[in-house]
Amino acid sequence: MSPPRRPTPATWRRRSLVAAAATLLASTGLVAATSAPALAAPGCSVSYTKAWEGGNGFGANIAITNTGDAITNGWTLTFAFPNGQTVQNGWPVTFTQAGANVTVASNADWNRTIATNATFTAGFNGTFSGTNGIPTSFSLNGTACTARTASPHAGGAVRRSRRRANRRFAGALCAADSRA
Repeated sequence: MSPPRRPTPATWRRRSLVAAAATLLASTGLVAATSAPALAAPGCSVSYTKAWEGGNGFGANIAITNTGDAITNGWTLTFAFPNGQTVQNGWPVTFTQAGANVTVASNADWNRTIATNATFTAGFNGTFSGTNGIPTSFSLNGTACTARTASPHAGGAVRRSRRRANRRFAGALCAADSRA
């Protein structure tokens, strides 16, 4: 077997010229990048809070936090009521309902954007018959959101052990909290 051939000076010159040309093209931006630009993943969280409940009516607030890229061209939040509740009126956006499915959508230039990590809050009044369950899943522009729910009373955030210890102050606690 013969020893490997050494590159000739002409081969070295060609390799040097190719390397220099590649460096020049890359530094001037004349070479197209082959990788796709990085995009932030869409994301959101929704906090659904009953503001009041009485008879067969209730009010709720929906705080939508955008944890993905900024939404600049309008948005739509969807969820479903678990127990046949009906939206009567909502603000400051459009609420529509078909059966159990509710759509909340931006409807004006001033409410069509939600910046990254910003929160937009909408509210509504509704009616129910029987159980007034809280929706458990929400989607913002087709992306599933993390759902957080809260009690309709300030005492709902109190731990059970504290509620039990404070039952003697039943007048200050709402009925839902004293049943826990």
